[in-house]
Amino acid sequence: MAPPSSAQAPSSIPRARSPTPTACQPYCAVPLWDTLLMVVVHLERTVHFRCAVAVRLVTCTDMCRKADVAQSSSRYTCDKCDGPHPTERCPHFEKDREEHKDAWVNYGCKNDPHQMGGNPGNFVLRNAAVVRQSGDGSCLYHSLSYGLGNTDATSLRVELALFLKHMPGLEIAGDSLEEWVRWDSNLSVDEYARRQSTAGWGGGIEMACCSHMKNINVHVYTSVSRSSSDFKRISCFNAPKQDRRVRTIHVLYQGGLHYDALQT
Repeated sequence: MAPPSSAQAPSSIPRARSPTPTACQPYCAVPLWDTLLMVVVHLERTVHFRCAVAVRLVTCTDMCRKADVAQSSSRYTCDKCDGPHPTERCPHFEKDREEHKDAWVNYGCKNDPHQMGGNPGNFVLRNAAVVRQSGDGSCLYHSLSYGLGNTDATSLRVELALFLKHMPGLEIAGDSLEEWVRWDSNLSVDEYARRQSTAGWGGGIEMACCSHMKNINVHVYTSVSRSSSDFKRISCFNAPKQDRRVRTIHVLYQGGLHYDALQT
């Protein structure tokens, strides 16, 4: 029998069959463990990426917040304590200025229950010079210290706070200092005195204490006009013992709870 010719039809050449896959031999060409490893690496990279993005977002947010705070600090000046924040968000004094039971809020006679200072009359102080004081939250203390001439704002703060603490029953315009403090700040005398000894703007309570402690007159004025050197008196905190030796300190109320000294 002759050997098969090399030109035999291709269809007559037997073909090898692929083995039938078993449970241990998956169809996928990539082994199962390699696939799992690729998935884990992908997830790890994704987590790292997301963490990096989150860190950048937090950092950016924090920087923006600090920038906003810095911008707000330079933009706002509190009318109540001169701090770098809006007046309505003052952390020290929550009440509105219009509700204060102080002399500069209600001009008029002493019969007014909200009038802490005495009747200012119709007096105008003429040819007085304004002595500017720092708007650092202690402007009234600076102004009073200037008039007294023998102290400074820091020392006067402590003196007035101690006086108030030891004299809560002292009556001013029909009410005790304790009542004035409670009405003005909703604090006890001890709490108020402790706070005022280190921070916070001064007002009628402090001027009343100063007039009694130093036995001096503290008179409060407003400007008649911007170009004038004349000033209208709006309130009086007079010494309890009047004689020829009693001095008068003149304080200019500039609005927004800022004070300057007046020199006559």
